[in-house]
Amino acid sequence: MTELATVDAAHGALSPVVDERWLAVEWPEPQSVLSWAVVGGGRARARRVVWRRVGERELRPPVDFRRFLRAEMTSAGYTDGVGLLTARRLDTAVDVTRHFGALSARCVTGTGTDCLVIAAPEAHRWATYAGKHTAIGHLVGAAVCEAITRGAALWLSEQVQGRQAVSR
Repeated sequence: MTELATVDAAHGALSPVVDERWLAVEWPEPQSVLSWAVVGGGRARARRVVWRRVGERELRPPVDFRRFLRAEMTSAGYTDGVGLLTARRLDTAVDVTRHFGALSARCVTGTGTDCLVIAAPEAHRWATYAGKHTAIGHLVGAAVCEAITRGAALWLSEQVQGRQAVSR
């Protein structure tokens, strides 16, 4: 699955909206986002990032992923924002937040780094950069590292369980 990391000192924790087909994270104010997203990718402004779970059958015959996802987002009422596709079950997402003083960093992930969206609030500029030796960089790194570790462990346990079920 893809991941979402946010650094947000003003708005506190945000709860992702999850159902069978969608994982959505929304902010009350626009964020500066940088991503490899299918819809809205690159550098942009967004108040929402959504992932759409897809099945193998939905992608046959060859599909224009961007057109498919835009249509799905419009149908679900997600007409704006950044959109990504995943084959991963969305109810297994791992959500980790790390805090340091007034700063926080958050990562929502499934298993790894297939795709990436980084979001930061536009309204508040505490720093003009974030490196690994800055508070912001440390928080993002710690949140991403823990979330990916937990997501990968969950995925591996599901693979073992799947193999055990097949061998019975």
